[in-house]
Amino acid sequence: AIRFMREIGYYSVGTVEFLLDPKTKKFYFLEVNTRLQVEHGITELATGLDIVGLMFDIAEGKRLPFSQEDIVPNRHAIEVRINAEDPKNFNPSFGTITRLEIPQGPGIRVSSGVYEGAEVPPYYDSLIMLVMSAGADRREAIRVMDRALSRGLRVEGIKTTAPLLLSIIRHPEFIKGNFSTRFIEEHYEELLSMFKEKTPDDEVLKIAQYIAEISALGPQSWM
Repeated sequence: AIRFMREIGYYSVGTVEFLLDPKTKKFYFLEVNTRLQVEHGITELATGLDIVGLMFDIAEGKRLPFSQEDIVPNRHAIEVRINAEDPKNFNPSFGTITRLEIPQGPGIRVSSGVYEGAEVPPYYDSLIMLVMSAGADRREAIRVMDRALSRGLRVEGIKTTAPLLLSIIRHPEFIKGNFSTRFIEEHYEELLSMFKEKTPDDEVLKIAQYIAEISALGPQSWM
């Protein structure tokens, strides 16, 4: 990627994409995008660099205060795309977001384009949010992502791919690192069996169960 950009005399922020052949373990050039990709947050989490800020510095004629050799990734990072789609069949899901809770906490980064009360129309890309996690190694990054999706994220009013994504990162083969672009196709039925979509009825049931338990216990000394 570096040799390519030097050869064409490119001087700004850009993205060079490659494909990996899992059989030969060889990389093949795919394309160059003369802009930032949505995945740039992963590079920022892994290196600690502010790529957007550096892009502005370059545009202002400033020189970068480091060389390629100075950039050493010190963390592992993972990104998932939360799409407004039915996780069972990937059909678009549009409507009003009636409730929105965005993941927070150490090692979590979110880039969101929606808010509570926002209307998700059927006319545009279904992407509504990027959720990223970082950890000292891949296992830790997966654990942080699990926490973000299972405890921190809640979207009501539309369906999202979050339940399927949670099933993927919890799958034993994914945790081992045995995955490819055909992962969902190869494990589709198993992934579907691993998740249950949350509904408002689930919350009502939890509250009802809690009230029933408290009532059964009777008055407590601390009450």
